[in-house]
Amino acid sequence: MKLTSGIPIANYFDKDVYAKEMECFFKNNSNYIGAATMLKNDGDYRVVERLNDAKILTKKDGKINLIENVCSHRQAKMITGSGNAQTITCPLHCWSYDGNGACTNTPLFNGTKEDYPLEHAPFENWHNLLFTGKRSFTEELKNFAMIGEMNIDKMVYTKTFTDKLNFNWKNYIDGFAEDYHVPFVHPGFAGFVDLKSISWIDHEHYTSQIFKLKDRAFLESHKTTPKYQQWIKKFLEYYPITLPKFGGILIMYYPNVMIEWYPLFMAISTVHPTGPDTCVNHIDFFHHQDVIDNHPELRDAAEAAYIETADEDAEMCERLAAGRKILYEEAREEQGPYQAPYEDGLVMFHRYYHQMMKAQQK
Repeated sequence: MKLTSGIPIANYFDKDVYAKEMECFFKNNSNYIGAATMLKNDGDYRVVERLNDAKILTKKDGKINLIENVCSHRQAKMITGSGNAQTITCPLHCWSYDGNGACTNTPLFNGTKEDYPLEHAPFENWHNLLFTGKRSFTEELKNFAMIGEMNIDKMVYTKTFTDKLNFNWKNYIDGFAEDYHVPFVHPGFAGFVDLKSISWIDHEHYTSQIFKLKDRAFLESHKTTPKYQQWIKKFLEYYPITLPKFGGILIMYYPNVMIEWYPLFMAISTVHPTGPDTCVNHIDFFHHQDVIDNHPELRDAAEAAYIETADEDAEMCERLAAGRKILYEEAREEQGPYQAPYEDGLVMFHRYYHQMMKAQQK
């Protein structure tokens, strides 16, 4: 693999660089906005926090819609959160809309309410995962070789975990893109997947890392963290004879969508910059329908183990940010070597970053 240079230290802190990144990476990207399984019944709605609450996912007459969360009357933000309601009502003047965005009530207004619907936004449905934006997630992932192993269509949404982070967004992507740190930072996760089995898929729009599981004898005897011990125990009970072929299939869809598939469990993270030195990470949890229906203890154990790893990742990124800040304040530029194969994804992300920033300057 052809190596590329790392991201300059200043790019993790400089306000002008941050502004260029927002234009370069986030203005026209494909945004993950949720899943079809978030909306089970007619009347269900969910404000898309990943889009700064600007849109609402609704279900009306069996159809999912993505409509504005800004009232057509005086442009107020209308609702937050999720729930079930036949109408969406703006609290300022009580203009109301149905799940299709049609305006249904305009108190004290004598005009034609049908002239003021909420606008619809286009979106894509990829194996029950929803995306919107100028790029096409479906098109860019159409040849992803591992999709048949993931059974994404059988994964059902359960909850969202949100983490506000005090470092530049690229620190988190750097951490996700490499596995050299796993044995040292993630003792629980390192006892679940076989790091030596790692393989990579390199694509202009994404990278993917694939792992196999540790063998049964190791999983049964190895002492790991209590949360991972519980997950592994319940996992082996679910698979008493034959273990799944793969232990983890992870996709880094540039610039900020991370899909992590594990047998029976999936997490989708999106890191959103909120400033040069802050970001927020929204993590959606999914489980196989059979786990939700019949094995709630396996569901809870998987989520607890994942959050343990996410907390470890956040601490690691804080250390990365702190070290890079020292170098930035001392005007020093230092880049260490890439450790193949465990940091191959880091090479790929840095190459993508440089290509996009170079294109932006033209």
